[in-house]
Amino acid sequence: MTIWKGLALQEVRTSVDSDDPRLTGRTYTIPFATVWQAAIALTGGRLHGWRIARADDEIGIIMADVKGPLLPLEASVSVYVTLDANAQTRVDVWARGLHGGWGLGVHQRRVGSFFAALDRLLNVEPGQILDPRLFGPTDLPDPVEAVEQPGWRSASRRIVPPAMVAALLLGGCSENVPETAPPAGSGESVRAPLAARGLARESATGATYLRTVVFVDAASDTTMFVPWEFENRDEADGIHRVVRAWLGRGTQWSLFMEDAWVTQPSRAPWRVFPRGAARMVVGRDDAPRELYYQEGIRDLSVRFGEAAAEWSDPRVGTFRLLSATASLSGVESEGWIVDASTVYPADSDHAAEWAVLVGTDLQLLLAAPDGARTHRAWARLSAEDLSWPSVAITWAETRSFERARRDIPVLWRFESPDGGLSGELRPVSAHHRTLDGSGPVLPVLAVYEVHGHVLVNDSRVAVKGFLRHAQR
Repeated sequence: MTIWKGLALQEVRTSVDSDDPRLTGRTYTIPFATVWQAAIALTGGRLHGWRIARADDEIGIIMADVKGPLLPLEASVSVYVTLDANAQTRVDVWARGLHGGWGLGVHQRRVGSFFAALDRLLNVEPGQILDPRLFGPTDLPDPVEAVEQPGWRSASRRIVPPAMVAALLLGGCSENVPETAPPAGSGESVRAPLAARGLARESATGATYLRTVVFVDAASDTTMFVPWEFENRDEADGIHRVVRAWLGRGTQWSLFMEDAWVTQPSRAPWRVFPRGAARMVVGRDDAPRELYYQEGIRDLSVRFGEAAAEWSDPRVGTFRLLSATASLSGVESEGWIVDASTVYPADSDHAAEWAVLVGTDLQLLLAAPDGARTHRAWARLSAEDLSWPSVAITWAETRSFERARRDIPVLWRFESPDGGLSGELRPVSAHHRTLDGSGPVLPVLAVYEVHGHVLVNDSRVAVKGFLRHAQR
């Protein structure tokens, strides 16, 4: 760009391939919500002469009116905060002069000053600003059209409700993250490993990443279950995503959310992307803090509490047990959350079955490898940690599920070889669903409320709980 052309410009916008370093924008490894709030602070008055005209955190656009301190070189400036295809926080700016004549380079300087101030406010450290040329061009929609058409979404960015101003959404990224898909245990399954960008996606194509978060109430005289399931299947054309959520209450189940969509191919295919009326809040350690839904069923939320245990086996996945509080229409219930993360290879049947059971001073988890009838088991009994590497489970009784043309269990019995763990479970209520399949026998996904008894080291405990059952 020549000096004379730069002085004449009445409109400038950032681009990753700009030859003006002030106009390349920013790609941060900093959580979206943190960057959004800093941009709001700057455009809302921390930068002299800037005033927010309109802001929409659902589409990630801030529209500001800007006045010069001396010359009346007014401008309309739009700041875009999105997540790029690699789930990094991308910031772009589009500035347009509202006065006649030449711009005199003021708009380039304004954009450059904005990014310098944003860097300072975010207190960026080395490595937190990435080279934007690595990620390709950014297509900026016209801000007026985008705000007037709130259905516009970048294919890979996150929606951030106003209530989350102090929280971080999933999709924030940290530098010090594993180079392979991490388990759910530390919350790192929501992060994007930077080094993973150099790995060949083809080697993992076809793998399915399943994240299931289940709330189970702990009271003996009530029942409430809130399972959320996020399924990401890594295919050559992108990440095929499905989110499902159920509410089980008083022996009744409802599937209150089910959505499927495809996002761009990603080096972090295990990332959880809430969508639509589903929202997830995470803390500064990138661990989930709250899941909630606000459509149809009003104010349904599950808040994560303190971690009580973490159990992991490469055959069945990682399971994290936490205290929790669920709220439905303002009524709160105390209980437990199991946050489960499992990876299935391309040739897997995904026929996993696992259960979380609670009783007096007991929390028990049973989990089977893909398609197996031999489970792993872990428990907390009066704060003592117990485990069994092998527990045989039998479907003692079944019934026909005609829509799927297959049998499903209605009575489970289990026992460890050493006799230290045994028990029996029956369903109280269930929600069965057939999934898409190519043959006459269809896949089944079912969620159960179960009750029964468990014998742990000769102590008999009445239990209730949640069981997830799948047959492919």
